[in-house]
Amino acid sequence: MFGKCDLTVIPNAIDFQKFAPNQEMRKQMRDRLGVADEQRVFGFCGRLCTQKNPEMLIDIFNEIHKLKPDSHLLILGDGEKREELTERVKAYGLPGSVIFAGSVTNVEDWLQAMDCFVFPSRWEGFGIVLLEAQAAGLQCFTTKDAAPEETNLTGRVHFIRRDASPYEWAKAIVEADCERRDCMGTLNKSGYTLDDLRIKMYEVFGLD
Repeated sequence: MFGKCDLTVIPNAIDFQKFAPNQEMRKQMRDRLGVADEQRVFGFCGRLCTQKNPEMLIDIFNEIHKLKPDSHLLILGDGEKREELTERVKAYGLPGSVIFAGSVTNVEDWLQAMDCFVFPSRWEGFGIVLLEAQAAGLQCFTTKDAAPEETNLTGRVHFIRRDASPYEWAKAIVEADCERRDCMGTLNKSGYTLDDLRIKMYEVFGLD
């Protein structure tokens, strides 16, 4: 992008510990949502706009719901497509299974309520939320060649080909092992921690 020049890449640091699996918070959030522990919650976090492909998200969940009728979709975020998506949910007959939480300031708590993260973006610069979802111990599914493979810090990000149908997405998601995993050990060695950022900044600016 920048041609031949001297540059230093500094990753966006994440406070991974803030997102670490938390059973107590999971119970609190699921009780708040009225979702039983045995019910599977598929989640999304992002602006409800063309880039994030939220229409596809609803289509995918419609297919998931056929395979797992007691499942829920939890959507964090807001945007210009909110009303259109609400109508799409109604058309599929899913209002009781799709939760629009809107914009939230405590994403880390809401991620605890989820069992799996679905992120069918049309394009991404990087996709920081995929790192946050991995820190929460979630399996993640995103679009191949939309989110960069560098986001897969734990081996728990699955890249679905761009032309896959909603059913193909749903089948891959439902058949995956969506048990939550504690990935802190791997993430703490990833180069994206706050300590890594601090060391890098000291190196770049020649600080002691």
